[in-house]
Amino acid sequence: MSHPFYNVLFFLYLVICLGLIVAVASQTSKNEGLSGTLGGKVEAAPFLRKKTWEEQLNRVTSFFAWSFLALSTVIVLFFQSR
Repeated sequence: MSHPFYNVLFFLYLVICLGLIVAVASQTSKNEGLSGTLGGKVEAAPFLRKKTWEEQLNRVTSFFAWSFLALSTVIVLFFQSR
């Protein structure tokens, strides 16, 4: 019989994985090339304007990616000790 903590971890992992898939699939391609990747865009006072949909989606994607990494580490450590 499995521990209830396994079920909770599995459910959270499933939700985070699905959220990460949806967030990454929702990203748009900018096709900026190397200059856009290395910071070729300069915006004046980015903290004074409202966040765009793409910026909010980037934050959500980042949240899901870091959550995926952290939960994967927890799961590996938890199952390794068993």
